Amino acid sequence: MWENTTNTINSIQASFLLILQNWPLFLHILILQFSFAVLISTVLSKIISDRDLAATLSFLGGILGAVLFSLALSICKIKPSPSLGIAIYLLSLIIIVWQRKQIYVSASLGIMALFFFFILLLRLIFIQGLLVPPYADSATHWQIVRDFMNPQNPPQAFFHLSFDLKRYYHFGFHALAAWLCGITATNPATVILILGQYFQALAVLSIFPLVMVLSRNSYFAWMTMCVAGLFLPMPAYASNWGKYPAIASMVGISIVLTLWLIMLKIKPFLPAGFRLLFSLAIISSIVLHSRSILVLFAVGIAYQLRLKTEALRRKRLALNEDPDIKMLLGFTSVTLTFLMIIWVWEIEFSFWTLFALISIFTLAFFGDFFFTLFLLALIFIVGLGYTVSIRWPSLPVRFDVIFDRPFLLIFSYIPAIIFTWLGIEGLLNVFTNIDRNLFYKWALTATMVLGFGNIFLLHDHRPSDCCILLNDDDLFAFVWMQNNLPDDVLIGIAATGETGNLLPTDGGAWIEPLTKIPVRKLSSRLDFYNEIDNLCGDRIAYIYIDDLENSFDEYRLMDVGGIVRFSTGEARLYQLPCKNVVNGNTTP
Repeated sequence: MWENTTNTINSIQASFLLILQNWPLFLHILILQFSFAVLISTVLSKIISDRDLAATLSFLGGILGAVLFSLALSICKIKPSPSLGIAIYLLSLIIIVWQRKQIYVSASLGIMALFFFFILLLRLIFIQGLLVPPYADSATHWQIVRDFMNPQNPPQAFFHLSFDLKRYYHFGFHALAAWLCGITATNPATVILILGQYFQALAVLSIFPLVMVLSRNSYFAWMTMCVAGLFLPMPAYASNWGKYPAIASMVGISIVLTLWLIMLKIKPFLPAGFRLLFSLAIISSIVLHSRSILVLFAVGIAYQLRLKTEALRRKRLALNEDPDIKMLLGFTSVTLTFLMIIWVWEIEFSFWTLFALISIFTLAFFGDFFFTLFLLALIFIVGLGYTVSIRWPSLPVRFDVIFDRPFLLIFSYIPAIIFTWLGIEGLLNVFTNIDRNLFYKWALTATMVLGFGNIFLLHDHRPSDCCILLNDDDLFAFVWMQNNLPDDVLIGIAATGETGNLLPTDGGAWIEPLTKIPVRKLSSRLDFYNEIDNLCGDRIAYIYIDDLENSFDEYRLMDVGGIVRFSTGEARLYQLPCKNVVNGNTTP
């Protein structure tokens, strides 16, 4: 336990040094974000009376403005460069000075800034020691960023900016990463890693305005933000999967939901500026991850169900009928939602976990019955989307299902946080003799103490070994391949999944992005004995192997006469015994 504390403290110090080493990157993103934030504050300050809330929401909205700005440059095929970066940097400073009256500073905002900085230091622990972002998705992210940095060249990632949904790949994150790479001359892998963790910290911060608008209580907002940053595994763990666009979209979704709740309260007196801001927030969320529009659509359906339920109950009360429909609806919704959670999220419930969830769900109904019903309906609807296949020829989309499991797991932290607030609110409504102000103070103190205890004593912030595909051995192998293999060679790499949608599972995922040597994804469970003729017929002369769990079975490859051409540490390159292939070249 104490060893974990020492490691965490040392890692936090290393995170601080990482920020200092990459200070131009952080400076440019903060200046760009602040410039958009002060513009947004000119709209929100006229609507939101709580200046801390308006300032926080403006800061979060600033990152969405930065995303749209960088994406517009990519659409126009403007190559990011240090000289252009300096020009935009100076323009951003002019905007900040021009709108300096909109800048609001308070003690509470200062404390929130320190908390955000602390969460950022924690999240940056994840990337220490990584050569490239983890998981196979990151290779594609890296290629897209490189493509955006060089718009005059053919795309290496085989994706381009267009309205063709079959080619769309959540370009908002990549456009911002490419902009930061170009203006700071930083390696794309480093920028993707840092930007991904920056969005992680923003995803935690985005909980504050959302719960603040819901509860109108700063204690609740702080408690739930601490729970999100210091306790919940999501979305922090999702960095292991390289799901940076999905993580970034959580910031956009939270902002859209916050603005939507504000809009419901001030209707029909909506200024044109607010309508524009709301529309741009939706667009930003969608360009960060296209599934955001499906989440917002599910929110709309769940809200309409809530309105219909409230109308039905009012009708029954007007007719002097039994209003216990609330009990029936509550029981049914909780049952269906639990079944959906167990099935979709595949949670292995312990007794205490199950007891805690049932208690929170039950107490939430006492907090706000119809809002709880709305939240359960939302969970059920998005869970149902996990079962709906959309691989229809008539639909121009790249998804297999409406919502995949990783996206749902990442999204789960938002309803989990809101249920935390509803559960506490319900507890206070049941035990009315509790001094609320005293409870709020003690609950926030306990949350922070236990949270920091979890961070320093229990939690391991380093990346999981499951998804680190590239190490130094792979890089040595890549250099050897570039220097010794013929130009027309084709290398087989291990992958899992269905044919046509295979996902690389070891260091081979980075061969083509880093060396431009073409590869062919093959099932990691490939039977080389039966497939050797087909492989040779397809001119696959080499097979790449490392010691990861889902790499190829090396013994099967040796059985068919595979010859080791290069070996270092965990990385090996085998040549297949193809009669018509010599060193990758077809013989007469």
